[in-house]
Amino acid sequence: MIEDMSIRKFSEKTRYDYIRHIEPFAKFLNRSPDTATAEDLGRYQVHQTERDFHPPAMNSSVQPCASFSRSRSEVPTSPLGLLGCITHAVYRA
Repeated sequence: MIEDMSIRKFSEKTRYDYIRHIEPFAKFLNRSPDTATAEDLGRYQVHQTERDFHPPAMNSSVQPCASFSRSRSEVPTSPLGLLGCITHAVYRA
């Protein structure tokens, strides 16, 4: 992940912020975040909603997680796409 951020030329602050947001996601998954799927991101946002996270906080924490997901092609990057993941995860639970 650090190497990926270096290749993308992320600033030191961006690297710090991404790691700060990805760490709780990895703990939620109980595995490496690069194995996350769109469904995992949706479940994580449901988890955040249940803990009274506000939408801006949710968006800022999920974007770094989505950008380092192994299956990036299936992970939406727009808020509307993430909403679809949330809806799917809620109705599957």
